[in-house]
Amino acid sequence: MRNRFGYVLALLSISLQPNLAAAPAHWYKWQSVKTGNYICKQTEPGPGWVRHSGPYLDGGCRKLQKPP
Repeated sequence: MRNRFGYVLALLSISLQPNLAAAPAHWYKWQSVKTGNYICKQTEPGPGWVRHSGPYLDGGCRKLQKPP
C-alpha cells in the first residue's frame, strides 16, 4: 500500500510539471577575419571569426528565421 502511494505521488508530481521542451539551437553565418570565408555553425568557431548573419533554421544557412 505504501509503495503504491509513493508511485501515485511521483506520477502526480511529474504530471503537474510545466511542459519543458527544448528547441534546437539556431544556426549563424560566421565570417573569417583573415580570409573573408564564410561558414555556417551553431556555436562560435573561435577567435578570428565574427558573426555575419542569422539566425537560420537550417545547417546550410539558407532559411532565415522569421522574427516573432
